[in-house]
Amino acid sequence: MTNTDASSVRLHNSSHRSTYGGEGVEVGGGFPVVPVRDGRHPCGPVLVFFVAGALNRGGLDA
Repeated sequence: MTNTDASSVRLHNSSHRSTYGGEGVEVGGGFPVVPVRDGRHPCGPVLVFFVAGALNRGGLDA
C-alpha cells in the first residue's frame, strides 16, 4: 500500500444532488476513502471510511 497523506484530501459538496435532496460528496481520485451518509438523514454529517489496500477511487457520491 502506498503512503498517502490524509491532510491532502479535500471533501466538498458536489454539484450533484441525491434523489433525497441531500448534497453529494466528492472524494479526490487516488485516495482510498468511501463517504457514507445516513439514508434517513441525507443532509446530515458524512462519515468517511479509509479503505486499506483499495484501488484508486474517485468521484464517489454518497
